[in-house]
Amino acid sequence: MLEGGKQKFKRSIEEFALDVGSWTWRRTTNRNWFQASICQEDGGLYVLERHPKPEALLPSSIEYTVSQCEDGNGARIVVDGISVSLKVRLSAIEVVVEGDLPAEKSKRLAEEVRMKAEAIVGNRCIVVE
Repeated sequence: MLEGGKQKFKRSIEEFALDVGSWTWRRTTNRNWFQASICQEDGGLYVLERHPKPEALLPSSIEYTVSQCEDGNGARIVVDGISVSLKVRLSAIEVVVEGDLPAEKSKRLAEEVRMKAEAIVGNRCIVVE
C-alpha cells in the first residue's frame, strides 16, 4: 500500500493453506477485522523515551477487560466480547480488533490510543487505517 509516496505494510490477518496437488496457496478465512496503525507524523520511531508502555495506551472512555498477552510490547483487551490487540512496534502502534465491533467504536478506540501515544511521546501522531 502506498501512502504519500511511502510504502506502508499491513499485517495479514488471514490464514492460508497450501494445496500440495497444485502447489498454490488458498485463503481459508475471510476476516473483515478493523486494523489501524498509529504513527508519528514526522516518521519518528517509538524508541527510548518515545517508547510508550502498551498499558499506558489503553482507552479510558471505552469499557473493557484486560486479557492475557504473551508479547511484552503488547496488550490485549476484550471490548463487548471481542478481543483487541495492541502492539507497540518500532515505527507504529498496531491496533487490531479481532471480530465484528461496530466501526464507530473501533475508530474511537484507535483515536484514543493515538491521543495517548501523542501525549506520551510529545509528538503529533496520526491514525492510518
